[in-house]
Amino acid sequence: MEVDAIIEMFQQSKTKHGVKYTNYIGDGDSKTYSGIIKADPYKNITVNKKECIGHVQKRMGTRLRTLKTKQKGLGGRGKLTGKVIDKLAVYYGLSIRRHCDSIEDMKSAIMATFYHYGSTDENPNHGMCPKGEDSWCSYQRAEASGELDTYTQDYSLLPPDVLKAIKPIYDDLSNDNLLSRCDLIVGLIPIGMPKKGCCTCESGRSARQSNTREGRMLRRQRQIDVLETSTMAEELLYGPGIDDSV
Repeated sequence: MEVDAIIEMFQQSKTKHGVKYTNYIGDGDSKTYSGIIKADPYKNITVNKKECIGHVQKRMGTRLRTLKTKQKGLGGRGKLTGKVIDKLAVYYGLSIRRHCDSIEDMKSAIMATFYHYGSTDENPNHGMCPKGEDSWCSYQRAEASGELDTYTQDYSLLPPDVLKAIKPIYDDLSNDNLLSRCDLIVGLIPIGMPKKGCCTCESGRSARQSNTREGRMLRRQRQIDVLETSTMAEELLYGPGIDDSV
């Protein structure tokens, strides 16, 4: 029923609202999008599939938790605890949000966290961490201030067996195809609509970002989502930095 309702919404968008929805935002396993493609509502215009960054961020946490459950020995103190998994998922999401204009920058930021937590004093691996005195990486801060000679790693790294186990997940969730579809669910403007825009989510809600009640509610929910993400990041001391107390 949901699939049919959304297909009908696309098919009637031009008649009812004078617009064409060129982007569809949903989770990664969406039957709805396949239905839209088969229906071909606009004939000469392809509807693009976009990924909500919130959904994509949750995948990192889900994948890590599933791995921890299936592969014995990855959990416990100093390994993949629930707190560590939450932090890695938030850092992953922030890496995407902060670099939406560049897939390569997204990938570098995502992998920076991975290699940061595999670094040691004997074998530093901070090449992808942001450089400068304002970096969240203590190694890069020390290098920028000329204090590497006295630098000692001030955080706990993840063990080699954990890093080896989670590396395929990082590789998979930083592929170009996925990152190119990530969107903050803002600025998706259908053809024929002024820049106040329109957003179609998998729940089937569609609203012009105008002064309608539905539009105001949708904007409010977006604000709440952003605030929740920011609050969680601050609680983890990401800050502009990153919490290395794991």
